[in-house]
Order: sequence, then C-alpha cells, then structure tokens
Amino acid sequence: MAGAFVTLASIPLAVILLTALFTIHVHYGFFSVKLIEVTAMATRFGTVGYEIILLYLAGLGVLAAGGAGRLSIDRWLARRCGSPPGPGRA
Repeated sequence: MAGAFVTLASIPLAVILLTALFTIHVHYGFFSVKLIEVTAMATRFGTVGYEIILLYLAGLGVLAAGGAGRLSIDRWLARRCGSPPGPGRA
C-alpha cells in the first residue's frame, strides 16, 4: 500500500499465484463458482475456479508495469538518492 519495492515484490507474488493456479484452481475450471446452500442466515459458495487468479495476475502485472505512484516510498527513495525514476514514475 505504501508503494515500496512494487516491481521487485511482484515477482514472488506472481510465482505464488501461478503455483496456486496450476496446483489448485485449474481443476475447478474457469468461473466455477458453485452455490452450495442458501439459508436464512447466509449463502455458502464452493471453490472458485482460476478466473480470480487471472484477475489477480492482471492487476499485479499492471502494478509491475506502471511502477509505484507519485506518493510512494519508491518515488521518495529515488528522489532522495538522486537515481532516475523507474517505470511509471516519470
């Protein structure tokens, strides 16, 4: 949330998401939200498919490609150290 090391942190997060995609979610198919039961108290859903993982990967890709924002720690460190801003931080 603070925008610290966004591009660097996206690599292990993508690995974790891809591991979850191929080991767990791919077996349930695309958009396989199953309704288990509806009661007066709540509605229970089953396991989700891999569409949510693809959504998370797309969001992570946008963050990695765009870099941290104007008010991020990465931008502050770049200004403080005098290094040129990274992607999305012009």
